[in-house]
Amino acid sequence: MARLVDLVIPLLVMLAACQKESKLYCDQNPGQDGCPDPDASGSSRPACSASPDCKTAELPVCDTTKEGGQCVACTQADHGACGGMTPRCENDSCVACIDDGDCPSSVCLLNGACADAATVVHAVATGGASTSDCGQPLPLGQGACTLEQALSNARGKGPTVIKLDDNATYAPANNNFRVEPDADIVLDLRAGATLTRRSTSDGAVITVNGTGNASGKLTMLGGTISGGHSGGSNPGDGVACTSNGPLIIDQTRITANDASAINTTSCTATITRAQIDNNNQTGTLTPAIRISNGSVTLVRSTIQNNRGGGLDIGSATFIVVGNVFAGNGSTGNVGGITINTEETGNRLEFNSIAENKSQSLVAAGLSCAAGPDFVAANNIIWNNNSALTATSIQVSGCRQRYSDIGPTTFSNALDAGNNKNTNPMFVNATSDLHLTAASPLSDLAADSQASITGVASLDIDGNLRSVPATMGADQPRAN
Repeated sequence: MARLVDLVIPLLVMLAACQKESKLYCDQNPGQDGCPDPDASGSSRPACSASPDCKTAELPVCDTTKEGGQCVACTQADHGACGGMTPRCENDSCVACIDDGDCPSSVCLLNGACADAATVVHAVATGGASTSDCGQPLPLGQGACTLEQALSNARGKGPTVIKLDDNATYAPANNNFRVEPDADIVLDLRAGATLTRRSTSDGAVITVNGTGNASGKLTMLGGTISGGHSGGSNPGDGVACTSNGPLIIDQTRITANDASAINTTSCTATITRAQIDNNNQTGTLTPAIRISNGSVTLVRSTIQNNRGGGLDIGSATFIVVGNVFAGNGSTGNVGGITINTEETGNRLEFNSIAENKSQSLVAAGLSCAAGPDFVAANNIIWNNNSALTATSIQVSGCRQRYSDIGPTTFSNALDAGNNKNTNPMFVNATSDLHLTAASPLSDLAADSQASITGVASLDIDGNLRSVPATMGADQPRAN
């Protein structure tokens, strides 16, 4: 009997080992008893010693630093399966690009894909070529273009990227960067470029035109727009748009223009992560952003120290979420925000509006007429004042809910529920509207039913909003 036991026990051990080596066992017990760990999709990553060992298109690269070698989608040294909408490699997985350095074409588009190199026209600040075939770096093409030639080469040729390669100031010879109705242009200034006017003649730095059913289309990435001059009949705006668009502006600073930073009529404007500051310091008062008809989406942007006021919306639809309005306005009709529209489907939420000024009897924080059903929410509107008298009107018109408004009291007619009247304790009320660690708003949450997805998912710094969200543009990390 002892000999039988001696034979049976090794046999059971062998059978157990065989069971654990089977595909069925490993499928049911991933990562155990020598079975491979699953990847993000739940399937086992094949072992490897070099990339030729990896036979699947989804996992073509061997990462030899992982458990003796695993087949993965990509590594930093070999982007393997990455491309299309996921050209960047991060943690052995293909993801969207986040900057130009992620792309062979040196242009990362807003949708996370890299631009096709064949659509990119390169321009330099000095010494560029003025030929119809310029724009591709040597030896592929005829070298980079002048800015004027790059714009000319882009017209009528479908979507085209104009990449300003130099960390320098570009000034078109004819003073105006003009996007015609037949043009669809991505203007990439991420290298640190500044676009301005060459002389002090009046007019905008950038003009986007439309005529009839034809629309000029412009997407602007990074950089600085400065130097629009007023003098004659043409306002000195940073960007002027009379096209259905779209006009898209992302991470661009627009500063020191004589009139508005952005002035649109019947445009579809989307402005994200922009810095709009110190415009309209002299001359006729004009707001930093002026929207007439059309639509505007303004998200996670800072509008600060603009003499003519912050944002003026007339007869347009709007989504204004997660922005800072600080120190705008003077004796004009626009302090932080003025809205006058009968359009519906609008949103004004998670904004911080402080220390803006306007003329007497005009609400310096938010002057709003957007229909009887419109309700703004989750905003901080604090210490906005008249530039002429001691009278302080924070809000007029639109109802508010889950907002912090003061320090003066506000009409109960505006209180749709759960509004507050407490000092938000900004880091600096005129220049930095982040909340201090001692801010009482950390314990006075925004509406728990508010949507914090889409345009409201991130705060002014890119931090993820979470429940309970905080009123205003800043979601402190501690929350």
